[in-house]
Amino acid sequence: ERVLRGEPSRKEAMTFGALWPRYEREYLVFTKGYTQDTSRGIHKKWLRERLDGLRLDEVATAVPTLRSDLKAGIRTRGSDGHKTINNVTAVVGSVLRFAATVGLLPVVPRLGRLPVTKPDMQWHEFDVYARIVRAAEAEGFPWNVAVVLAGEAGLRVGEVLEARWREDVDLVGESITVQRKNSDGRIEPTKGRERRVVAITSRLMAALRSTSRIREGLLVCTPGGAAFTRRDAESALARIYRRAGVAAGAWHVLRHTFGTHAAQFGVNPWRLQAWLGHKSITTT
Repeated sequence: ERVLRGEPSRKEAMTFGALWPRYEREYLVFTKGYTQDTSRGIHKKWLRERLDGLRLDEVATAVPTLRSDLKAGIRTRGSDGHKTINNVTAVVGSVLRFAATVGLLPVVPRLGRLPVTKPDMQWHEFDVYARIVRAAEAEGFPWNVAVVLAGEAGLRVGEVLEARWREDVDLVGESITVQRKNSDGRIEPTKGRERRVVAITSRLMAALRSTSRIREGLLVCTPGGAAFTRRDAESALARIYRRAGVAAGAWHVLRHTFGTHAAQFGVNPWRLQAWLGHKSITTT
């Protein structure tokens, strides 16, 4: 009778929650570690209660209500939350695309996105950056090296924490190769999944040559050679900003500072794109 009415059989009527373990096992595990952690967190916090009991063909029609619920909840914390809502919707869309790929949905529904105002890019003027570098030098090894890796070569914090002497640093050729990142203990390719080579500035060269330890292993590490965590890096940078008398900022602001200063000095945009590892010149 269900078949005559054109309804899916009970076997075909899989729910969002029933598909999620397979989605993790067959798709999510092959994505970047950050994507895995974010997706699992979104499912646990926002989707499990609201969508897990729905059939896959019911999920798309539930998304507007999901957005309304999320927006109401996020507004209580003082933000319109459009970016967060879009991130949640993106996870839902990814699951539905997987469902279509494995034959559990006939088509992939279009979920759309909410408008998001792009924030102004933050970076440091030359005098402010100089104060931060001096404060990092006062902080000492290895954070003096870490700050100039971000501010003089544009490394992301995960790339800073995974840069290695033997594999990445060429003091004779005055270049550093960026090819891995430390993502909360997981060693992964860079965000763009491509290695890039960046010229070593005189300030970065001085910081590298000032290190007294044997030049093996990680550039930024504990006295015993162990890797630091992202939380360690954030705590160290907070100390450096306080010492410099500068309002707190993120590691990524130092990367923006490198890119902005390079552009102001007239570096060719396409060379700067290669140094930063951007996929698109419009990002640069």
